[in-house]
Amino acid sequence: MFIDSIQLIQYRNYSRQNIRFKSGVNIFIGENGQGKTNLLEAIYTLTTGSSFRPGTTQSLINKQAETPNAVIQGIIENKGLKSLVRLDLSHNKKQVTLNQKKTSSSQLIKNFPMVIFSPESLSSIKEGPEQRRQLLDDCLVTHSLTNIKILQNFKKVLKNRNRLLKSIKKQEIAENEGFRLLSAMNQLFLEKATELVVVRLKALDSIEPLLVDCMREITGQSLENVDISVDYLVSSESARDKTKDWVFNALNRRMRELAQREIDSGYSLVGPQKHDIQFLFNKEDSRFFCSQGQQRALILSFKMAQIMYHYRVFQSYPILLLDDVLSELDLRKRANLIEFLKGVSSQIFITTTELSFPQKFEKKEIAVFDIANGEIVKSSFNENEERY
Repeated sequence: MFIDSIQLIQYRNYSRQNIRFKSGVNIFIGENGQGKTNLLEAIYTLTTGSSFRPGTTQSLINKQAETPNAVIQGIIENKGLKSLVRLDLSHNKKQVTLNQKKTSSSQLIKNFPMVIFSPESLSSIKEGPEQRRQLLDDCLVTHSLTNIKILQNFKKVLKNRNRLLKSIKKQEIAENEGFRLLSAMNQLFLEKATELVVVRLKALDSIEPLLVDCMREITGQSLENVDISVDYLVSSESARDKTKDWVFNALNRRMRELAQREIDSGYSLVGPQKHDIQFLFNKEDSRFFCSQGQQRALILSFKMAQIMYHYRVFQSYPILLLDDVLSELDLRKRANLIEFLKGVSSQIFITTTELSFPQKFEKKEIAVFDIANGEIVKSSFNENEERY
């Protein structure tokens, strides 16, 4: 599977741009603030229906556009079949079409799996739990349409529950009626929350065995005496190897404990949106017992394990995006990551400010796009060109 071409109209700092890609490695080079990440974001949005950066749909539209509209359109080829994907973006609205028929973001994710490496993901261990939950949820959505729906269903019931809690707090609804509705909603919330936790745990069970192998590959060390694992915490208690009933009961118990605090705050304080993921290094929390380099190696290894697990399930690789990740790594980890990517038969997109890679992407087609002020000012496609 690979993206053949993309067309941008009034997207971010691009007014109009048509680009054809190589099925191998595509490198976007340029100074900071020129539009490299914007282009990578457009590719991500084309295949997922949403951006990996915070903001509204409005923020994706070129501020200099005469009309408040933007278009991302691309041709994606998979096993000889070409698909036309188009996103029409307007004020906080988007329309997604696949081969000129309306479709959903979840269908795009299912059809065109993608894995992104970003500086934000590399720092997720030392950041808040939201970043670590996102790492795990990214694994869910690239493996199953059912998982996508489970995640979407939970987010929907969470949104409705928060709305009700807020109404009760502001006394916009009679107290008795509010508590009656909340009691009825709690059961559905617990069911959807439990469902999401269970699929998260199953994903960890599948990926964790590959994590050590990938960590060994990225660090170049044997790690024979190192215990590397990932834990999932529900109210600070490990949920690994726990049953579905245990998860439901733990959520239910915590909901009862925090019932009044939820009313007072107007928000749900219980559920998967509050859980944490721990990366353990010799059974110690890597946030406190690992160097920054070790933390980044753990996250890289987790992403690599996600890619390998995807291949094990589907016998194909997802498209890979690397947003200025190589510059965040030391020379050894950078070389080892490139060595890993050389063995992955996947289309790869990389943003960088310079081309001082320690190794070549051997046996892969390479295209380099020089970007300045939201425009491709130069492109080269010669695999053996001197600059490589």
